[in-house]
Amino acid sequence: MVFWLHLTQVLAALIGLNFLYLTFHSSIALHFRHTLLNSIVFRTLIFLLVSWRLFLKAVTFLCFGGLVLFTLPLCVLIAMLKRRQTVTDENTRRKYPKTNIEYRLSTKNCKTQKKKGGGG
Repeated sequence: MVFWLHLTQVLAALIGLNFLYLTFHSSIALHFRHTLLNSIVFRTLIFLLVSWRLFLKAVTFLCFGGLVLFTLPLCVLIAMLKRRQTVTDENTRRKYPKTNIEYRLSTKNCKTQKKKGGGG
């Protein structure tokens, strides 16, 4: 497996050098070198073929860096919203100590306790 990896690297380097040679020494390439599009295409091909590992590392770094830079503010925003919700809930509980259901349950328990206690 390692042998094939090194072989593909050598082949990519040779193909890249061949493109480089054609770019600077061919009369056809001299004609196309004046246009910006073909120049960018040749440079991109050379870059991809000669240093594809560097390219993959850069893309991976950019993807993970972008993911981290996108996820970090999102986590901070969610934490802030949860904290705001908790503060709102605490303020609501201070104003209204028991919710409707809790109030019903507490009054029902009080009534049943009074009946049990009064019957003895």
